[in-house]
Amino acid sequence: MTRALIAAVLILSPLGCKPPTVEKTKIPPAQAPPPRAPADRATDDLSYTAPDGWIAETPASAMRKAQYRVPARSEGQGDAEMALFFFLGHSGSVEDNVSRWRAQFGEAEAKHHALEGAPTRITIVDISGTYAGDNQGDSMPNARMLAAIVPEPEGTWYFKLVGPSPTVSAWEESFLQMLRTVRFTE
Repeated sequence: MTRALIAAVLILSPLGCKPPTVEKTKIPPAQAPPPRAPADRATDDLSYTAPDGWIAETPASAMRKAQYRVPARSEGQGDAEMALFFFLGHSGSVEDNVSRWRAQFGEAEAKHHALEGAPTRITIVDISGTYAGDNQGDSMPNARMLAAIVPEPEGTWYFKLVGPSPTVSAWEESFLQMLRTVRFTE
């Protein structure tokens, strides 16, 4: 039967009939690399300068005003993520937020202090341990979170840098320097 099909194709091809086609898998074109963090970023009424090397991403949820992939600086360490949130009105005290974040780290000890040299009141929160995350995804051992709480009259901004402890530690000074550039626009 196969010989008969081949013979029919050979006979019909010169008459304008096309042989059966084989579906080919389409390979999508390579995607362009994500954009680098803009030097100056404005989000609603807040502006800041993101560190060089951070990669701006599309926020993963409507709650996020901005999101960055923060690349590992050493091979095999894993990337971190920095997300910026804004909550209108009162979103809890510093202690309320620290308690919530500690719960995400299995009640690990948290340190918090005011950021020196900042143009506005900013509280830094530092927690290390096994990170369970905001949703019930996989946990991340040896993780670290640096978070900043930035209140304004209408609500509160939260900068949250989370990832493998070595990656977050390598970017700590850049994160703090970014926070020193925070300005409220009018």
